[in-house]
Amino acid sequence: MNAGSNISVTNVSVGSATQIMATFTPTNSASAGGNKAVIVASNGQTSGPENFFVQVPTFFSATNYNARIISGCASSGNGFFADLSYQVTDQNGSPIAVAGLTPQEHFTENGTPTFLGFRPFATPQVTPNDGAFDDTPIGSCLTTNPPGLNACVDVVQTFNVVVPCSSGATTYPINTQTTRRDCSFGQRVTVSPGTVFTSGTVN
Repeated sequence: MNAGSNISVTNVSVGSATQIMATFTPTNSASAGGNKAVIVASNGQTSGPENFFVQVPTFFSATNYNARIISGCASSGNGFFADLSYQVTDQNGSPIAVAGLTPQEHFTENGTPTFLGFRPFATPQVTPNDGAFDDTPIGSCLTTNPPGLNACVDVVQTFNVVVPCSSGATTYPINTQTTRRDCSFGQRVTVSPGTVFTSGTVN
């Protein structure tokens, strides 16, 4: 049994004279996705192709932005926050509506990495059956600036997503990037590719 390049075929078993079962596992490569065909060869006979499409997690599409003030900052500080909803989508922008995906993020503040590597950040941390999740909240506490000053910080978020597989988890890079201008009294979020959300006063 052959399913094309970058698709491994394992656990092949014969269920009946007209049924063969197998596990198809894409490799961690964008070339594993797209239109594929499975061909079965047995006793010198080769079947015609059976076509299928492999979705590769490629983008986080922003679906909702909800500005709000959060009380998590110190009493002397300011911070403008929001909730941002995403849908995991494939290389064509179609939803990947499956459970068990773990979105991860890395981000910088004013050009300085906040932590090393990537870490889970979604709410819920693992996607439910629709492949949607929230980044809750996004924003920055600006506790070192005097009250009344609309201090701002620039944040860049990059992403990946961990996909469970029968042979172990696979991590896929995500092409979506968000750039934020978090201010004491406002926020601008640019989701690329995607859209721009602005609330409050942004310098």
